[in-house]
Amino acid sequence: METEANKSQPVYLRNRSRNVAMEKQWQNYFDAAHKLIEQNSSTTLDLTLELLMGSNVAEFWRYVGSLTTPSCAENVIWTVFRQPISILDYDFGFFRDDLFFESYRGPQPLYHRQVNRSFLNEKLSPIPDENLCFSDFLSIILLELSYIDITFATIFTIINFQRS
Repeated sequence: METEANKSQPVYLRNRSRNVAMEKQWQNYFDAAHKLIEQNSSTTLDLTLELLMGSNVAEFWRYVGSLTTPSCAENVIWTVFRQPISILDYDFGFFRDDLFFESYRGPQPLYHRQVNRSFLNEKLSPIPDENLCFSDFLSIILLELSYIDITFATIFTIINFQRS
């Protein structure tokens, strides 16, 4: 039953069921992150990406884009999940308070970028390139493997597709 109290919450928080194993993995991540207070510091972390990312990661959009801070270099592979990966706000609070310093910029024009997706369109697009084929998706993954820096999301996606 929806109450007035939870109507004020974002939909992704209202519909979220509690996942203790995932919350424990995020807590491990944030505990380790708290130790990284100096530039070039490091720590070791034992976590399970599948638990950290959740189960709603099969559907996403992906494109090569730029950093959100100067120099705004175009060397980032962005992955935007169709379903948000939810973490508890109190976990994320220290990033917001201690590490972030307005390090973002608004959406930028698409220009020449190609945006790929991992799922079929509910309505077929009149633009043929928007209907992504699995073989195209494998090409994207192989291209990503050529990049030196692979994000958690990319690693998890590759692991997930190898299991299928």
